[in-house]
Amino acid sequence: MLKEGPVFSLITPFKENGDIDYLSLRKYIDLLLDAGAEQIYSMAFNGKYETLSSEEIITLNTFIITRIKAIRPKTKVICGDEIYCTAQRTTELFNHYFDIGCDMGSAFFGERFYSHSQIMDFFEYIDNNSRLPILLHEMKLANGAGGPDINWPLQTLKSLLNKKNIYAIKEDSKDEEFLLSIGNEL
Repeated sequence: MLKEGPVFSLITPFKENGDIDYLSLRKYIDLLLDAGAEQIYSMAFNGKYETLSSEEIITLNTFIITRIKAIRPKTKVICGDEIYCTAQRTTELFNHYFDIGCDMGSAFFGERFYSHSQIMDFFEYIDNNSRLPILLHEMKLANGAGGPDINWPLQTLKSLLNKKNIYAIKEDSKDEEFLLSIGNEL
């Protein structure tokens, strides 16, 4: 699925009026492709999805996928879901992205954490209904019991990596000790 080597994350550029600057984005994509980039990632946070409407996110990712695939069809494209959405919405987005040539969907769990089964149910739905392979965008979870954000339970990560369509984790806890524990455990 993904290759060894770098995955380049796109930064969404904006015009002064707040609109996406598609000309600058096209130039950036072309620069990456001209330099030989083989994997490009439209990530929720670097892509500034939190500032975009659902329609703008779809338009942005449609532009990214079609631009990359028109120039270099073998380049792998990863696109994220909306930051805070249901598993059903993530699946709808991923299936649309699949239809236009995307190679992998990046799924973010944006809810408060209450239980292992809650996360498993969310990703089980996506795993069973998405036509895209999934990159799990793992970062600290909002704590449903109150208090500071928490790291994912290692057992949950292990269980998710046994799902048929979950191929990768983007580890984003910003916690070196936790990263090492994931590496040792998984």
